[in-house]
Amino acid sequence: MGLPDLLRKAYNIGLPQGSVLSPLLFLVYCHDLSLKNVLGAELFLYADDIGVAAVGRDPLCLQSASQKAVDMLSIWANSNNMAFSTHRSVSVLFHKIQNLAAFKPQVKLNGQGIVVAEHARFLGVIFDHKMTWKPHLDELIGSLKQRQHFINALCLGRRGAPTTFASTIVKSVVIFKIG
Repeated sequence: MGLPDLLRKAYNIGLPQGSVLSPLLFLVYCHDLSLKNVLGAELFLYADDIGVAAVGRDPLCLQSASQKAVDMLSIWANSNNMAFSTHRSVSVLFHKIQNLAAFKPQVKLNGQGIVVAEHARFLGVIFDHKMTWKPHLDELIGSLKQRQHFINALCLGRRGAPTTFASTIVKSVVIFKIG
């Protein structure tokens, strides 16, 4: 015989996406994670993002340090009722040396390979494997062009907005994006 509906209760762990408290509570929840060390790798926690960086000259050592850090994160997540998503994780080998272009670091999260990408987005900034700003600037320029069409439609023409209003719009829409 089952329990009456009144006595049943579902427990969910987590907060709604976009909640104002989510980043703060995530950092409180993850505080002990920031105290962990992995030889050869560094953890970066900000709001609800986590990054792992390994620095060195030997690609195999970088791969090993990255794998150890990901393994440590996975163990920590399992013990804290959390999970990291492999489809939202990427591995990027940042370099300026041509002969490293063919090396693809093999890092696994919970037995599944993490996608090797040419760039990664962290905190709204796109970092590419060649350490240029081109992908980030291309996206920023595209976004600003969309905003330019909005501003032109609003301010130009016979019934265009006054200059002071147009200036306010530019400051709030464009400068906010550049930021």
